[in-house]
Amino acid sequence: MPYKSYLPTALFNGTEFLYNHTITVTSEGVVHAIEPEQNVPDAVKMDGIICAAFVNAHCHLELSHLHQIIPQKTGLVGFIEQILACRQADDTLISKAALQADGAMYVQGIQAVVDISNTAITAPIKKQSSVRYYTCVETSGFHPAIAETRFTVAEQVWQLFTEHGLLAGIVPHAPYSVSTELFQLIRQAGAALQSIHNQETAAEHRFFMEKQGDFLQLYQHLGVSLEHFSASGKSSIETITPQLATDRPFILVHNTFTTEEDVAFIKNHFAQPYFCICANANLYIENSLPNIPLLVSSAIPLLLGTDSLASNHTLSIAEEIKTLTQFFPEISLQVWLQAATYNGARAMGLEHELGKLAVGKQPGIVCLHPNFSVTRLA
Repeated sequence: MPYKSYLPTALFNGTEFLYNHTITVTSEGVVHAIEPEQNVPDAVKMDGIICAAFVNAHCHLELSHLHQIIPQKTGLVGFIEQILACRQADDTLISKAALQADGAMYVQGIQAVVDISNTAITAPIKKQSSVRYYTCVETSGFHPAIAETRFTVAEQVWQLFTEHGLLAGIVPHAPYSVSTELFQLIRQAGAALQSIHNQETAAEHRFFMEKQGDFLQLYQHLGVSLEHFSASGKSSIETITPQLATDRPFILVHNTFTTEEDVAFIKNHFAQPYFCICANANLYIENSLPNIPLLVSSAIPLLLGTDSLASNHTLSIAEEIKTLTQFFPEISLQVWLQAATYNGARAMGLEHELGKLAVGKQPGIVCLHPNFSVTRLA
């Protein structure tokens, strides 16, 4: 069996850096050995950090056809209105764009993706992909009267993914778009991994605290009555938690306006929470970033996501790391690499296969260069 050895600037094994070490891999990409550099004098030198291939913990592959269509910095409500107006397209166009995006993610060093889907159009792509997917079949419906109808549609989509042999579960879209009745149906469905768009805009907080702000405009635009809804006087995450399954991995995505009080609440009420940061999408939509130092210090595991090509220029995790290091140079690169590798694999329940460099594992292997370009080695 042919082997190839590499001597990088550093190895990152998923949780820590190793210096002056080589990694030897088989032609199938299985880690054969990690050892001091003097043991392997003929190793190929690499200018960069070798680590396990990345996990994109939040993506919308089926929106790839909207690349460069939606204007930047509209705010979340404006962005949602644009998505609703633009997302319908010819199935061939959607599939072609999704296929291209899937291939680009693999080349950019992504090995696994938690993908949000409203339809099953990406199922054939995911079945044939070199990327591992867990599909979060997303459902929404803020009026109680449509809860069962919306859930039935989500069940049908979920069944199509499972018929393709793909991992999938039904998840809520966001606190402001799912009724209590729909939340309860989702909870009963028992998805192994849950995900929700969380506190992406300041308007979400005002909506739940006061029943005021931009979401009133959105629901008026959609023709949705809010007579059933009363402000709870609490944050959105505190309001919806009684309807959530809190005993399993739960990915809270964006967290752009999550506060110290919210962090304390989440730590007290969720058994396995994860904060997923989608920095470039946050800048694209709201032109703001979460309180990253707060999230880092929370001890809640961090993940990295890209959101969609409707809200990002690329689905590259390396570009997410680049942005975060530019805005927060005081935070160690180790934090972002662990978020992009081991933490992501753990959230997906794949930590025994992906996310770490260890002998016998086949996690996908990449080199992250100083300019944040990526070379896939296996």
